[in-house]
Amino acid sequence: MFELLLIKKTANAASGKFALFAGGSNTVLLSDKYYYSSDASASGKALRSKKMDLAGTGNADVGLFSGGSSGVTNGYTSHIEKYNYGSDTIALTTNLSRVNYQHTAASKSTVGCFFGGYDNANYLGLAITDRYNYSDSSRVSGAALIQKRTLSCSIGTSEFAVIVGGSYSATTTEKYNYDNNTRIASATLSPGSSRVASASGVEVGIIAAGISTSSRKYTFASDVVVSGTQLNIIRSYLAATSNPEIGYFGGGYVGGSGYQYSVEKYLFSNDTVSIGGNLVNYKSEHAATSTTPSWSS
Repeated sequence: MFELLLIKKTANAASGKFALFAGGSNTVLLSDKYYYSSDASASGKALRSKKMDLAGTGNADVGLFSGGSSGVTNGYTSHIEKYNYGSDTIALTTNLSRVNYQHTAASKSTVGCFFGGYDNANYLGLAITDRYNYSDSSRVSGAALIQKRTLSCSIGTSEFAVIVGGSYSATTTEKYNYDNNTRIASATLSPGSSRVASASGVEVGIIAAGISTSSRKYTFASDVVVSGTQLNIIRSYLAATSNPEIGYFGGGYVGGSGYQYSVEKYLFSNDTVSIGGNLVNYKSEHAATSTTPSWSS
């Protein structure tokens, strides 16, 4: 009887909705599934190539992990790997327009966009946008960002992405409209944001950490930014994703304490933060996607 119950529980967990944390500076191939219903983690499919400082986004069917660095000289890539949630498989798909890392990404159901990044050859930030079409895996260039952005993050809705902060423009945000391929300047952050992570609810996005525990809340309807609830652990180079109700901030690096594998949960409805479960692997400079993006509700 115990064995039957165990088998049933495992099967239910495997079919649940989850966040997917992948790549990173010390786990460059590994991915971790973090199940929303149980706060338990399990190993996912390994990436096909080593990636740190990569970007992650997706729709309800697949996750995309783009660019990144293998951590060796000239080990930068333009590859996009597509993770199929249903079959738990990974395949290479269309490349980015150039090698890129320290960029950010966001999606609606039909289009994924990759913003900014770093030009390793000329040591400059980038303002580029790559648009990925989920239906045929094609890629085209989108409207350039207003400012160069490296180590930024993204939040948004099914209508637009908000690109937040970064090393070159830490106090600014800009809003990118998926349907008409335009971008405009948006809210100002104080203080600025770099090396942070972000997660989107239906009505708000949360920008958190970055060598601190602070968070900021961006309201999509009004483009207003206010202070959010602090995280419990000071960390940078973490990754975050969400379902419509909760943002999940996982991994990262804390000076003196090393790599993290804990996950913190930010409840969008009442701005409360709680400690969740742990990832399977310690992770830093990684990326995350979700099987249930906030706009899928």
